[in-house]
Amino acid sequence: MATLRAARRTLLLVLLLLAGLHSASAALIRPLFQVSDEITYLGSLQRSALAEPHEAKLAPCLSPPDGAPPPSMPAGGKWLFHAAGARLLLTACAGGAGPMAPVWLRLVFSLSLPVIAWAAWRSTRLVAGGSWAPAVAALAVATQPVLAKYAGSVSPDSLANACAAIAILLALRALVLGPTPWRVLALLGWTGLAAAIKDSTLFLVPLHGLVLAVALLRRGDDGRRQAHARTVAAAGIVVGIGLAALTWTRYEVGPGVRRAVESPVTFASRVASDALGQVSSLLVSAWTSLGGFGAMSAPLPATAVMLVLALSAAITAGLLQMLAAPGRGALCQVRWYLLLALVACLLQAPVRQVLLDTVDLHQGRWLFPVAVPVAMAGALGLERVLGRQAARAWPLLAVAGLLLMALPWLSVTQWHVLDPAWRLDRTHLFLFSTGGLDVDPGRVQSIILNAWPAARGTVMALAAAAGVCLALLLGLGPLPESLTHVRHADHR
Repeated sequence: MATLRAARRTLLLVLLLLAGLHSASAALIRPLFQVSDEITYLGSLQRSALAEPHEAKLAPCLSPPDGAPPPSMPAGGKWLFHAAGARLLLTACAGGAGPMAPVWLRLVFSLSLPVIAWAAWRSTRLVAGGSWAPAVAALAVATQPVLAKYAGSVSPDSLANACAAIAILLALRALVLGPTPWRVLALLGWTGLAAAIKDSTLFLVPLHGLVLAVALLRRGDDGRRQAHARTVAAAGIVVGIGLAALTWTRYEVGPGVRRAVESPVTFASRVASDALGQVSSLLVSAWTSLGGFGAMSAPLPATAVMLVLALSAAITAGLLQMLAAPGRGALCQVRWYLLLALVACLLQAPVRQVLLDTVDLHQGRWLFPVAVPVAMAGALGLERVLGRQAARAWPLLAVAGLLLMALPWLSVTQWHVLDPAWRLDRTHLFLFSTGGLDVDPGRVQSIILNAWPAARGTVMALAAAAGVCLALLLGLGPLPESLTHVRHADHR
């Protein structure tokens, strides 16, 4: 038993290392500002850091290349991200990071991907037991190229997605193991933190309110503990609703809400039309938005596309089997949670767009707060399809995952790197901010070029380390276990 536990820990550590290597390489391969809105976020962090007293001596580092403040850009809320990011940037500059300070900041944020992979492992193990399905779920997260792109960028998405992953793990623990005051407080805290960092996670507030309501309706042996948990949850749900309302106040949703109340049928039909009209592009961009944010983008290689389609077909077949199989208690609640999380996440962007009466394309990053449920559902579905052959399929899945990581990595590298000197082509760089604010392209390109030289050697080392991870994963054979291993509240 001790040997089995050690093997599981080793497998998990290798998967977390792989996730860290992937997000760190994404932070270095993509030049600065080549991720959605990064030019706005980094500029606002620089201005926040420059506003701190007694930091004038750090101005050349905080705002390279000449120390002049970056253009004034709308902060757009996300105060928690700006406060944390500005402090990290100040720390990097005070530590002598120089022109590499923004890249150092990217590398700090890249730690969010191992956190999400860990939450995927823990969530799947909570439901399925064993190590095969948890390993597949963690591998799926660790090798997803666009998720790694946002993890390794100066963006609130990285922090919000990590907090959402932990909140989802805590929600599953409340459903499977039963609520306790500490579990309720932790769930409320992480859900609120995710929503405070980025509004793409706001759907978790009502969803986890429902989770708590369902979990607390179940009667437990310890009446006092259940009563305390109910009190904490009730107070937390009220706070959560207030948090959601406060977060939405930065948008002018009042007219949209009034229109929805006056004509709910029209509102629902517009949301459904927008959701159905954009769901395909939303799903596709979750895999193909590799880099070069703007009119041009590095394409997903054809081999990677075929791998995604093949795995998606197998996962869909397995999920249909899992949903059709008889189940009750904790497993049934987990199924409903997975379904509601995905539907709520898919509908959030259309609801927001209809309320604001805007026309926009939904980016694939709107789906990443549910990376853990999607990876977990996919792993459980594959386990259903493969059955007794699951153990033999692990090497194939490991190689497929590494290919899905490496092929986009090479595509982005070829897109941005034109010769052995790693000189950047200006036509392949997104040099303007969003929101119609024009940032001096020459100044932005200078920032990119100053930060770029450290990338080459480090990326080569990361690629070699990823190859070592593949060799280790092929040698670690996780064993499949049936979904009947779902734990219940009686097994706390």
